[in-house]
Amino acid sequence: MRKLLLAVLVLVGLQTQAQTNLTTAVDFTVTDIHGDTHNLFNYLDNGKHVIVDFFFTTCGPCIASVPTLNQAYTDYGCNTGEIIFISIDNGESDAAVLQYENDYGGLLPSVSGNDGGGNAVISAYGISAYPTVVLIAPDRTILEQDIFPVSNITTALPNAGLNMASCAVTPTWDCTDSLEVTDVVIDNANLTMNIAIYNGYNIFLHDPYVAFTIDANGDTIQQGNPNLFGVSFFDTALCNYSIPSAIIPTYPLTIYFVYHIPPSDWDTCILTYNSTPTAITYVKVSGDRKLISIVDILGRETKGTKNEPLFYIYDDGTVEKRITIE
Repeated sequence: MRKLLLAVLVLVGLQTQAQTNLTTAVDFTVTDIHGDTHNLFNYLDNGKHVIVDFFFTTCGPCIASVPTLNQAYTDYGCNTGEIIFISIDNGESDAAVLQYENDYGGLLPSVSGNDGGGNAVISAYGISAYPTVVLIAPDRTILEQDIFPVSNITTALPNAGLNMASCAVTPTWDCTDSLEVTDVVIDNANLTMNIAIYNGYNIFLHDPYVAFTIDANGDTIQQGNPNLFGVSFFDTALCNYSIPSAIIPTYPLTIYFVYHIPPSDWDTCILTYNSTPTAITYVKVSGDRKLISIVDILGRETKGTKNEPLFYIYDDGTVEKRITIE
């Protein structure tokens, strides 16, 4: 009986023991999965508190803690307020942590163990159980060696004198580096316009849609509202819209693509679509029809030239795009 009691006490002691024995922070520099660099002492020297969330991608309690950490992150300003949040992984690649972030909706900047430098930080802090959430003060004192359960963060942060802040975050990247119009299909017979937009971001885009499209003459040829739930990272959104009448646009097209990345506000990316021989296909050929005219990409009539895309306009409202290779 005494041995059993001793074993129980040992187990209780292990469960309540802080997951880092450090009382003073050790500096580190890491790179998150989106390519941003984070230096601990730079944040502290600028008067910021820092929350470090140590996790690994198949850890059940870590996954369960994601909504709680997301809420704290947004409540305290999304890294624009008095506190900086960062998640550091043990033993995985950028790709694996990116998958984790997208699967479970993590908002904190995340650093992989293998590619981002996380493994060295975990070693320096002596982390052996997960999740471990550490709170560090600007004077480099570790105020909380292990906020556990993670839900205790709702009291730990106010107890440290931290104030909530609005979460107003605007993406700092150039959206045209990651978003691309890959196809435009105009069906003048059925009065529809389909626009395919590739999401090259490492994040899920919520409620994407094309607000409107303007051709090279300044004419608005399409207007739309949200009609999609979202588009996954490295995937293509197909935005389908009705058009009021048959159109023969002049290129390039300027496309206003709107999307939402929580917790930030809506954003608009202005994209350009230049017609190319393989990027656009206009409506299927119908049987009995007559050719009305042939125009080039600027809308000028032509008798047909080689090695440039031309538009063949028929009396049934269909338009074909062709190129004759010499």
